[in-house]
Amino acid sequence: MKISKYMSVEEPACNLSWLLERDDMESWLKANPQQYLLLTNYCDSQLHEAYKLQCSKAKRSVQQTLHTIYGCQFSDPLSAKAKNYTHPLVISIKRQIENKWLEYEINRLPEYDYESGGDGLFSILKNHKAFNHPLFYFLENEATEAHMDYFFLSDSSLNILFFDILAMMLPGSHLTIRDEICRNFWDEAGRGNKKLTHIRLFNNLLNSRGITTPSNDIYDWQGYSGSNLFMAGATNRENYYKLIGVMAITEILDPPLYKRLINGANRLKMDKKYLSYYVEHIEVDVIHADGWFSNVIEPLIKLYPNARRDIFIGALLRLQTCSDYYDFLLSKMSPQ
Repeated sequence: MKISKYMSVEEPACNLSWLLERDDMESWLKANPQQYLLLTNYCDSQLHEAYKLQCSKAKRSVQQTLHTIYGCQFSDPLSAKAKNYTHPLVISIKRQIENKWLEYEINRLPEYDYESGGDGLFSILKNHKAFNHPLFYFLENEATEAHMDYFFLSDSSLNILFFDILAMMLPGSHLTIRDEICRNFWDEAGRGNKKLTHIRLFNNLLNSRGITTPSNDIYDWQGYSGSNLFMAGATNRENYYKLIGVMAITEILDPPLYKRLINGANRLKMDKKYLSYYVEHIEVDVIHADGWFSNVIEPLIKLYPNARRDIFIGALLRLQTCSDYYDFLLSKMSPQ
């Protein structure tokens, strides 16, 4: 909900952007103490509509709010957002959304024996819709250039954020994890060649296609949920092991799907030199996937057996949110 600068105090400021961007957020809330309760109550109401009543509009609202809060982590250090995002109200709303949303997502996961090894997880992966999603068959065989450009644009938020998420995994990490993160980090950084940094490669693709990231939001709840899953792990220590599962499954999931994407781009005779971002991920992510399982997950489970459940939940959540997101993209590109 967009909020006027002259919003009456009776109207809950459900869009935190308005408050987060105020230099006087603290004093404004002190002058309008009823808004604190109105905001948290409104958030509860939206969460009920989203995850009890299955209202898509409410899902988008709460996921967009969570995305806005996470985005403050990367704001200008001198901005109002940098100061305000640790305000107790913001932290409270963040936790409200994360708890209800993750509870909902976990409850709809397929049944899985969390005491089984990685073989069981691989079996679920290979048979999961996300791993063989029809979106990528469409991109490979039917998509137009406009469809491809829409996919590239939709892929921008998480691709540009990935480097930062890796960095956020380093503090307090076990040495085994740290070694693997640093290997991933080195590849993301172009292995010492600034022209080959993954962010630069992706931006080169966007620029070559004349794609600009719009100021208005292009995502529905599915896109926000996919991105927010990474940040829920990166910003909450209790979800750290879930993030490891999210990262590992991402490295396995991407290469075969990106191969179909590249086939589609070649079919449309797109300039190959600008497709390096996806080609690079086809090649290095296979290595990364093996590294995450052999050098991170297996040693971690031996050291901390209780971590197994969270790691596998994270992997399954990544598959689930990917499938939702790909369903949404396909419905936009090829409505039935």
